[in-house]
Amino acid sequence: AWLSNMRAVSAVAIRQASKPTKSKSTPPSVRAWWISARSMEPLFLIFSLWIIGSGMSMGWLYTAQERFDISSVREIVAKVLYLVLCFTLLKSSDSYFIFGIIVVFTGTVFTMLWNMAGILRGQCGIVPSLRYASGFSECIKPIFFLALLTIGSKLFTDFDILMIKWFTPEDSDRAVGLYNSAILLPRALDGILMTVSSVITPRLFIATRQRQEAEVCTLMNKTSNVLFFISVPAIITCWFFSGEMIGLFAGGDFLDAAPVLQIYSIIIIGVLVITLAGTRTYIARQKERKLFCILMVGAFLNITFNYFFIKQWGIIGAALATLSAYAIVMTIELTLEKTWHYIFTRDKFKYVIAGCGVAAVFAAVKSFFDFSPAVELTVAIGAAGVVYVALLFLMKESTIQQVQDKMQKVLAKKKRQ
Repeated sequence: AWLSNMRAVSAVAIRQASKPTKSKSTPPSVRAWWISARSMEPLFLIFSLWIIGSGMSMGWLYTAQERFDISSVREIVAKVLYLVLCFTLLKSSDSYFIFGIIVVFTGTVFTMLWNMAGILRGQCGIVPSLRYASGFSECIKPIFFLALLTIGSKLFTDFDILMIKWFTPEDSDRAVGLYNSAILLPRALDGILMTVSSVITPRLFIATRQRQEAEVCTLMNKTSNVLFFISVPAIITCWFFSGEMIGLFAGGDFLDAAPVLQIYSIIIIGVLVITLAGTRTYIARQKERKLFCILMVGAFLNITFNYFFIKQWGIIGAALATLSAYAIVMTIELTLEKTWHYIFTRDKFKYVIAGCGVAAVFAAVKSFFDFSPAVELTVAIGAAGVVYVALLFLMKESTIQQVQDKMQKVLAKKKRQ
């Protein structure tokens, strides 16, 4: 989250740093770097509070007790407060310090204070006491490995942006801007999928530790059905309307990023599968060390692929490199722990078939109608949504069973006649 927000405000600081000064003794490149570094110091200080707020937010306690109602209300209130403060206090593109304060306050400090107030009131049924600190030594090893997993995950997923900056020296700022605009929507959807999958985390861990394989399969199947229901039409939408979506959310100057959005949208499936049958399963089975090694392999592959692909195809190569690394990591994780059956079951084909209906609707809208991008996207999503839900309803096991029963009754009646 810190990196994402830093990218959003760093362009302003770079633009401020590139303004000419009266000094003639210092080379322009060195002067620009020095001004940029000095101007970013307060911003780094502001965002360092994010680390403190995240570490002390105690949101995991509510998650462990499945109090998602409380967490959801607080997140919604924080987001509303974020929008209100942004619209109220941000008056120009140079207000990036104010923006940093708003992001840190609403993102971590606000929820941290609210969570801790609830815990002190006994909202979780636990009264804080120093006696709990006596067992902290047992948590050091899991905390250490989870920290390594976080580092490995960041190297695995976020190194492409840095390497675009390195290997496109001609117009690196524009390349980074195009790439960021393209991955914005898929990563936002990834956040939604991660939130949905986190709902089952406490029960998944308990069922795994107690070796309740049937319960684990049921949890995985139900959750993956929800995630496939969301991700399949989202990927198809990104493929058919990548240009329209980039134009609406980022502007016409970023339309060159449309192919990147198409490729990067496929990673949504990788995130879904790796999160459910990979990361959470490995942690529940206490295989953090093995998971860290796999993520390091993924990071190495991502860096290697980016090195060759970016030089060959630019930002499209970066998307292909990340997609390739995700595919390999997914294959390794699911093969080593034999968790393919948790996700890829026969009932998932209904989402693929319903997705074909969505693709047909999108193709018809783009071929036979000539609306503005916003109207075209709205009409296509509305019509495709109706078709998608209708096809899924027709392919429900209960619906198919009812149709089979009626057909058997009709055939039996004809035989009697």
